[in-house]
Amino acid sequence: MDILKLKWWPKDSPCDLYSSVQTRQRGNALDIHSFAGVFCVLAAGVVLSCLIAMVESWWSRRKGSRVPSKEVCGWMGD
Repeated sequence: MDILKLKWWPKDSPCDLYSSVQTRQRGNALDIHSFAGVFCVLAAGVVLSCLIAMVESWWSRRKGSRVPSKEVCGWMGD
């Protein structure tokens, strides 16, 4: 295990696991402003999917009203 540990986590790497010194964090905490773009894209996708569902529903009702029903035409010896 020690050989594999030295192979994958060498002591001279930037991520020194063997150091007892506390390292300073380089990144900032994520806040709502960091994810604003993600929420905008998500909201746009929801709105677009609702619009497509409404158009599809309207189209299927419109298309369905033009096709004559089998009961109206009759298929049993008319």
